[in-house]
Order: sequence, then structure tokens, then C-alpha cells
Amino acid sequence: MRPVANFDMIDFAQNPPVFRDAITYFDEDTIAIAFDLDWGGNAPDVALGARRDVEAYVRCYEITFFDVESQAVIKTITSAPSLTQTTGMPSLLNVNAVRARYQYAVARSEIVPASDLAQLRQRRIGVSVTPVSQTGQRGASVTDTLTFEPKLTPLPANDAQLMLTMTAPGAKPTAQLAWRQPVLPPTGGVASRARMQRLSTRKATARRL
Repeated sequence: MRPVANFDMIDFAQNPPVFRDAITYFDEDTIAIAFDLDWGGNAPDVALGARRDVEAYVRCYEITFFDVESQAVIKTITSAPSLTQTTGMPSLLNVNAVRARYQYAVARSEIVPASDLAQLRQRRIGVSVTPVSQTGQRGASVTDTLTFEPKLTPLPANDAQLMLTMTAPGAKPTAQLAWRQPVLPPTGGVASRARMQRLSTRKATARRL
């Protein structure tokens, strides 16, 4: 009986897979990872009806999220290949295999809590993806960096005053608007009025009515 595939050609040490078109997408809710994994050398010789693509020989992907500055690991996840058979069976000919748009997706709150983004500084998160073969061999990793920018809500103006000035009887008055502009608190979060510092700044110029 012949083997389904040439053992040397599916050995990750002798024929290491490579990542192509790797990209990481994120929005307010989700972090999603997309990539193509291909053989670094020639595709293996296989028996009739067997798959030659590299993901047929991948047990899982090890995905690690870590803080770029401290290198502390935030979360490590294992994910099965996302290739889906839509018709037929893997052992039959004319198998129609369709890849998912993203190989892995996770809620952003699991990696970067909202409280972290309230801080007045950037947060850089690294993500590393490593393929693991059916025999437990680890291939080369691909790494990407996500940069999360803090979003500040402008503080509203306070103590607005409209001042009317009339220089002489019968003359047209002039108007000037002024208000106190609160200074941003030194740390993120909700600032209480007791701790809020305020700076008086005139913002509008005088104009004739």
C-alpha cells in the first residue's frame, strides 16, 4: 500500500510553509486575521484524490496576542484551518474547497478592553500566527502589529457670558462672547467637577449688532 503523500515533502522542516498576503483588520468590535499559507517549495506528490494544499497537513494555527512594549502575552489561541469542503469528500476527485474570508476573528474587547483605550496614550498590540503540522512540527511564524489610538471626547465650554457694550447714547452696541474652557484631566476616564481645573479663555471677537 502506497502512502497518501510523500512524507519528506509534507515535512515542515524539509518543506517549510510560507505565509502570503497576511493582513490584520480591526474595527470597534472585531479583530480579524487573513492570510494564505503555501508550500515554500514544491507541492507534495500525493495519491489519487488526496489534497496537495498545505492546509490539508496543518493540525492548527497557534495565534498569540501580546503587548508590543512589554512583550507580555495577552492571549494565546489555537484555531483549526478555515478551509471548508463544500462538495464531495476529501478522498474523492473534484473536491470544491472554499476558504473563509478571514482565518480567525475575535471580539476586540477580549484583547483590548475599553478601559485600556480610555488612557491618554497609544496601545500597540502584536499578533503572531504559527502553523502546527499534523505531526506537531511548528512552522515559521508571521507577525503583525495593531495600533490603537485613544479617542478623546472634547470637554464642553462652561460659564458662557455674552457682554453688550454701548459707548454712547444712541450708538450701536457691540457684543462679545466669552467662556471658561476646562483643562483636560491628567488621566483617562470621567473627570469629577471637584478635580476639574478650568482655564478662562476668551474665544469670540467683538462685533457690531
